[in-house]
Formats: sequence, structure tokens, C-alpha cells
Amino acid sequence: MLILEAESCGVPHEAHLDAYLAELRLHRYSISSKRHASRVLGLFFTHLREKGVEDLRAVGQAELVSFARELRESTLSLWTQSTYLSTLRRFFAFLERRNVLLENPAKGLPLPRAQRLPRAVLSQGQVARLMEAPPPSSALGLRDRAILEVLYGTAVRLRECTRLEVFDVDLSERTLW
Repeated sequence: MLILEAESCGVPHEAHLDAYLAELRLHRYSISSKRHASRVLGLFFTHLREKGVEDLRAVGQAELVSFARELRESTLSLWTQSTYLSTLRRFFAFLERRNVLLENPAKGLPLPRAQRLPRAVLSQGQVARLMEAPPPSSALGLRDRAILEVLYGTAVRLRECTRLEVFDVDLSERTLW
């Protein structure tokens, strides 16, 4: 790998990781996304050191394929493997944008694809029974019913629903942000 910046010579992996995490913070990535990136890149750096690679500029297809092979041989799901490799792609794209690398070696890295099963759709009767399940006589029942109504009525993901704040709702406009 060719380098454009001479001062990046000998920079430890962790310094590049810190810069990458700072960029994620700047772009307001979630805390869980930053933790995920830190965890995945930490595993990748360990893999590189085990292979004797101390400089990110020396990373090529062989190191990336070797890491992908380790993931494939692990007990991780295909979805998790794909997120790990996507994280590597974004990290190396970041290094390329910062002129640490002349070319992104992970650009063409194939991602594992799991076959998706068709999702079951509830009947109207099942939806009605589900909505009536929480008892309206208790605070928890009312809360659970409200959660079900939000999930069903807006199609937000569960994680998005759990992160909603009071100021995300505009009752006068009947809008959820």
C-alpha cells in the first residue's frame, strides 16, 4: 500500500481508531455504533498483530480475507459477520479519505448474505387480540398498549421505539420524530 502522508508512518492502530471514533462522534453516530466499531476494529487489530502486520498501510487483500475466514469459521451469524466486515470497509474508506492510504483495500471485500425468510404477517384478529392484551387498568398496561400502538402504527423498529423521548412527539401535529 502506498502512503500519501509521511507523518502517518509508524502511527499505532489505536491512534487511527481514535481518529475514526472522533469522526463518528462528529457525525453523531450512536454510542452503540461507536462501541461496535471499537470492538470490531480491536479484534481486527489483534488479528493483524497475530499475522505480524504492525502498519495499516501494509494491509492488503490477504489480511482482509484471512480475517473474513476467521469470522466465517466462528459461531457468529452471517448478519454479524456482515456488520463486522462493513465496519472494516468504512474504516478503510475513512483512512483513504484522510490520505493515510492511497487506496482502500477493503473496497471490494464481499459481505456474507444470509437468506431472509419472509416475515409472517398478523391477521386483523391477531392484531386486535395483541392490542387488547395489556390491561388498561394499570400504568404498565397503558404503557405497554402505547408501545404496541407506536410499533404497529408507525412501523418504527423496536430499538427506535425504546429510544423515543417525550419531545419526539408533537400531539398537535400528530407527528412522531
